Amino acid sequence: MSGSASGAQGKPRRRPAPVGFTDVEVRDRPSWLAREHALWEEAVTLDPGEDPALQSLHAEGVKSLQWTALLRRVLGSRNNPR
Repeated sequence: MSGSASGAQGKPRRRPAPVGFTDVEVRDRPSWLAREHALWEEAVTLDPGEDPALQSLHAEGVKSLQWTALLRRVLGSRNNPR
């Protein structure tokens, strides 16, 4: 069995597929990460006031921006021949 995983430039690379699946493919989605980063950047500029939902969003934005250099967004797909 074989599948593919994304290399450093988002090009598919081959690797063994999980048991029972064929044609596993993983592709980088840097635009997804850029959109997520923009969302968190906006969230940290908000004044959440007394709104618990906005307070939570603001806090998550602050926390998430600490990790952006370590994140990678991917899309994985596979076929199950059964």
